[in-house]
Amino acid sequence: MKKFKKFMVRYGSLTASLAMALSFWFSNKTCFFICHQPEEPEALKRLVKEREENLK
Repeated sequence: MKKFKKFMVRYGSLTASLAMALSFWFSNKTCFFICHQPEEPEALKRLVKEREENLK
């Protein structure tokens, strides 16, 4: 448990930003797995919409 805590303290922000980047990347992609999330959270939809508006 100490190793995991040490890892999370050291790399927690990197893990969080990677998770955010992957959620942006895969938000508009079709999921081919059996256990998928059928609906996106509202916050993710807003972030994708804001990103698309900023790219224009």
